[in-house]
Amino acid sequence: MRKTTHVALWAALAITVGATPATAAQQPPPPGLDEEVDLGVNGLNLGAGPGKRTSVYAIMLTNGGPATAENVVVSGTLPSFVKLVHATPDSCKPSGRRFRCSFPTLAAAQDLTIRLTLKAAQKAGPVKRLKVMAKSSSLEANIKDNSSVITSKFMGIR
Repeated sequence: MRKTTHVALWAALAITVGATPATAAQQPPPPGLDEEVDLGVNGLNLGAGPGKRTSVYAIMLTNGGPATAENVVVSGTLPSFVKLVHATPDSCKPSGRRFRCSFPTLAAAQDLTIRLTLKAAQKAGPVKRLKVMAKSSSLEANIKDNSSVITSKFMGIR
């Protein structure tokens, strides 16, 4: 009699707790899952720029979605021996050794490229690092790919 009671109890729990594929498909996604963004940033040195002692860096920003990212900011600290002489798009602004690029939105599956033209001081070192970071005010799915360090020769030194 005791075994029968346990079997009946287990069967009742299985029916109550278990979900069939049909009922699982009808369940809405967990709160916020369909509202997350997935920003990613990467960069590289494109080589010598359009002037003496200049080098051009490209920073690629992506949103893996599925939601639109809002109030997106890409920022970084420039190596001590360079200054920012030109940046595109126009939303990129220097502030001392830092730069900041702001975008109101970045749609899911959208990507854009930021180009920075840097000019070296007279006595610059040949290998430097440029660290960039991306963030937004939206819920983020994966923050591990929100920063990148570009380590390269400063191609503008001649």
